[in-house]
Amino acid sequence: MTFYPLGVPKTVIVDDYLPLDKNLNAVFARPGKDGSIWPLILEKGFSKLLGNYGHIDGGAPYIGIQYMRGSPYVKYTHKDETADSVWNLLQQHFKDEDLVTCSTPGGDDTDTDADGLV
Repeated sequence: MTFYPLGVPKTVIVDDYLPLDKNLNAVFARPGKDGSIWPLILEKGFSKLLGNYGHIDGGAPYIGIQYMRGSPYVKYTHKDETADSVWNLLQQHFKDEDLVTCSTPGGDDTDTDADGLV
């Protein structure tokens, strides 16, 4: 797999040995509904690039996209924006065929905001 930290290509070699629990279920990323394991392989490659699985705990999705594409990113926060301005911004990025990710702050699955988002 080739990643692009700081825009420079870096290739890592991964195998199909994946972290599984005693019931043979994936420990971190989950297989797709169709049984595909590419998310697990991608996660393994990314963790190998950064040193280990502990180094990819949490984090922001835009960083992963940057590493996969080698491209810059723009980060927006919506707390000082209206719903319409956020919607218009998203529509422009969709029109430009940009990759768009979103995330919420939180330390674990029990941390939620006023809207119940983790």
